[in-house]
Amino acid sequence: MSPQTSIPPSSPPTENLHANFNQAYVEVMQVRVGQEIILIPVSDVSEVIHQQRLTPVPMAPDHLLGVCNIHGQVVCVIDPCQVMSLPYSKQTFDDSVRFIVLSHPKMHLALRAEEILSLEPIPEETFLQATQGSQGFFYRSLNIKNQDYRILHTAALFK
Repeated sequence: MSPQTSIPPSSPPTENLHANFNQAYVEVMQVRVGQEIILIPVSDVSEVIHQQRLTPVPMAPDHLLGVCNIHGQVVCVIDPCQVMSLPYSKQTFDDSVRFIVLSHPKMHLALRAEEILSLEPIPEETFLQATQGSQGFFYRSLNIKNQDYRILHTAALFK
């Protein structure tokens, strides 16, 4: 079980500007991949697009679902369940599936996600505590609204 950081009970900055005026926030995306909901820092994402048809890559590893053209760039799309050993669900081609294109100066990589659930503001201090030291593909867990979520360490996907 990974260590956990709880978010202090406070309103997002848009709900109570006066109470949180001096507090900085980091926005994270709640994403369902397979059967698990994880958090991805929005700062690590370059864009989120609807699922597209993929071109298979011969002799590629199983986690590489294929490649697609996004704005003239060839982007590798991976199955995070296979890469990170997450509980798996049957892949479908429906309107809720998204490709999350990660930010990287040289590589073009996207994760297949079953659904984008929400964006959550996390107090910056709480986020920084939770992201000190990673355990493989994940940092510590954060507790949001009495539910624990693991934070994806996106840089680990590029190693």
